[in-house]
Amino acid sequence: MRLPSDDSVELLLTRGPVPLRCVGGPDSLLVVASDGAAEWPMEVLRRGTVQVRTSGGTKTLGARLVAGAGAREEVLERFRQRYGPDAVAQWFPHPGRMLRLIDGLAAPTDPYRSWLAQEFDAAADGYIPHVLANPIEGQARRRSANLLLRVLRDRSRLLELGSGPGLETLPLLEAGHHVTAVDISSAMLRLLEGRAAAAGVGDRLTTVTSDLSDLAAVGPGPFDGAYSTFGAMNCVPDLTHVRASLADRLRPGAPLVAGVYNRVSLSEIGWYSLGGQPSRALARLSAPVPVGRSRFSVDWFPRTAEEVVGAFAPDFRWDLTEAIGLVAPPPELFARFEARPALLESLLRADTVLDRTVLGRLFGDQLLVHLHRRGPGA
Repeated sequence: MRLPSDDSVELLLTRGPVPLRCVGGPDSLLVVASDGAAEWPMEVLRRGTVQVRTSGGTKTLGARLVAGAGAREEVLERFRQRYGPDAVAQWFPHPGRMLRLIDGLAAPTDPYRSWLAQEFDAAADGYIPHVLANPIEGQARRRSANLLLRVLRDRSRLLELGSGPGLETLPLLEAGHHVTAVDISSAMLRLLEGRAAAAGVGDRLTTVTSDLSDLAAVGPGPFDGAYSTFGAMNCVPDLTHVRASLADRLRPGAPLVAGVYNRVSLSEIGWYSLGGQPSRALARLSAPVPVGRSRFSVDWFPRTAEEVVGAFAPDFRWDLTEAIGLVAPPPELFARFEARPALLESLLRADTVLDRTVLGRLFGDQLLVHLHRRGPGA
């Protein structure tokens, strides 16, 4: 496929054609969304392919996300060279997702899984600075890490599902645990490996790039405990596949901390209702929650504690449920509280008490469901 003479293409989407400027070569095109909220990249990434109409006709191309700060800047520079810096600054004042449309690239076998991996690869570089700059997110991470250190303190060999760059992994490695970290994003795992090496604990870390529903690459185990926090299990359409894959790899009696974003979050309902955003306030009542109605860049599946317990039965038995985040605002609303740090601090302090109540366990933003592996014949 050759670039058309006017350097423009139309993406033929469900809602109609979307005209775009592009740069590229004989068998690929580069296109940029005008901002992070633009909807058309989502439809393309959900499918993994897109129909493109140019002056030379219509063709189906494979679609992949351009990830990494360096690669994204290279794309923008190619646009500047072709169209001039003023035009690019006008077209893309807040550059969003950048897609590479590739001739001959077939749709992935599992488009959702492919989309998930691409989105987390793209988020890897800025993930830790984003979390550390947000005190709401930071408190949740600290509380989660402390809980894991307590629950898993006498367990040597651990399996982590959805490690990201290792905000919970590093404290456990530094405490002397051996961790096999599984994540769908190879970019996230590279960051984790670098951080572990810099901390002098890389010899206790093993990384595996895999979907949580298929742990064959992890090996047979046995592991002394497992955990998953901050949404990895919300990215899996069916948790029974995770249970089946995980059960064979844990010793009888081994603990499992299954962290999920709750289906009913009092924090989101309250704060988004006060902000006049009812669609965001009630978004979690449907599943999956589509992009644009949550804090995430992929569709995801909210879950109650009961749904988690049911998905992991009969191989696991429920022990207790803890919560994080009942009255503090969602992390994405932090900017509204920058001028009111005392109020935010009071809400965060209140959560450390209220999360332990029945209300917290029912309506907390995140639920940490404690289970353990049943023994043979249980």
